Amino acid sequence: MRTIACRYEGGHAHVSFTLVAGDVSVDCSGMIDTGFTGFLLIPVQYAISLGLNLEGTVRSTLADGRTMVNLSARCSVRVNGYEGTGTVLLDQSASPTLLVGMEFLQRFKLGLFMTPTGVVLFDNSDDSKD
Repeated sequence: MRTIACRYEGGHAHVSFTLVAGDVSVDCSGMIDTGFTGFLLIPVQYAISLGLNLEGTVRSTLADGRTMVNLSARCSVRVNGYEGTGTVLLDQSASPTLLVGMEFLQRFKLGLFMTPTGVVLFDNSDDSKD
């Protein structure tokens, strides 16, 4: 089973991936948020740069109980040699943070293991057996 490099910063795990739309791609790093059930939350500027087509809006409830409405779009993502497509939510705030949700981990068959000093992602896909 292969592991995927993660960065552990400020008590949070970050994973690198590439957003892909046609011939355009953007290398990114996102914070893994186990409380976020969606695929990805990205700044709206990324969607503009990639030329993503909007699909509609999605209403989300935050951990503190607040409700927010985000624009959504479909986007392909490459991670650890695999490519998958999911619905990304577009963050219209000034925050530059990208959030990686549980749907992302499930789509790419990634297992998350955390310790007090770090985090490891395991590639659980059938073809990752070494």
